[in-house]
Amino acid sequence: NIKEEAPNLPSLLLNLKTNKSI
Repeated sequence: NIKEEAPNLPSLLLNLKTNKSI
């Protein structure tokens, strides 16, 4: 599961950055 979520990590980080930007 962790290995499968690994590619989602950058997306999650980007989402967090965007959320902070807003």
